[in-house]
Amino acid sequence: MSRMVRLVTIIGIMVLSLVLAMACGGAPAPAPSPSPAPKPAASPTPAPAAAPSPAPAGGGAFPLDVTPVLDGHAQGPTKVTVTTVPGAVCTIKVVNPKTGTVSAYPTEKTKTADASGKVVWEWTIPRQVAKGDGTIEVTATKDGQTVTKTVVYRITVSDY
Repeated sequence: MSRMVRLVTIIGIMVLSLVLAMACGGAPAPAPSPSPAPKPAASPTPAPAAAPSPAPAGGGAFPLDVTPVLDGHAQGPTKVTVTTVPGAVCTIKVVNPKTGTVSAYPTEKTKTADASGKVVWEWTIPRQVAKGDGTIEVTATKDGQTVTKTVVYRITVSDY
């Protein structure tokens, strides 16, 4: 057959299919698309280790915020406010500037966070504390987990 005859035959068959489909209330079937070539199976690779999620402030399993308020004077008032989870047992350690010794103050070293997660320590800085930077370390423990946070404080006025 000639090309022209084949072309007319193919067009006729397509028109006839379209007319029959319309008469039966259906739409013509879409022409099949070529199947993509199968992809080679990927070999399993181990999943990368999950990166640790960022820890809350203080580096532990629950939040711990330590806010010291002091005027920088020996013999001045000091207040340390801790915000953490309710019921956490908190301990404080104050390291004196220059000497690096642990202060006897505040005298009550351990307190339990109240229903809002607050703990407050207040005391007067001893007269004999030297000028310089010291640290306040608070450790909170709850349900077997412990979080510690250290902040720096500065004494700017002292006779020592």
